[in-house]
Amino acid sequence: QEGKPIFLSFPKKSQGLERCLRWVNAGLRFTVDKVTKYTYICYLHWPGEAGPTKEFDVPLKATMKPKEVLKVTKPKRKAPLARHAVPSKRR
Repeated sequence: QEGKPIFLSFPKKSQGLERCLRWVNAGLRFTVDKVTKYTYICYLHWPGEAGPTKEFDVPLKATMKPKEVLKVTKPKRKAPLARHAVPSKRR
């Protein structure tokens, strides 16, 4: 099976309209009305070609450039720590 593309069934409207809409809005070339039981998507549309994960549950556009993919898949930086007020040294 080395080198063969793996396909995943597209989420149907009846299984969850929100998830189906997110996948369609991710840049695929059809509408929710055209999603059927025969609609599939290749694992190559996810970072690392690993398919949907908790971190990346929506496919990437097939036309994305490498820089765009890096920007989308780069881990988010942590929020800054809250600063505490420094007491003044005046007397």
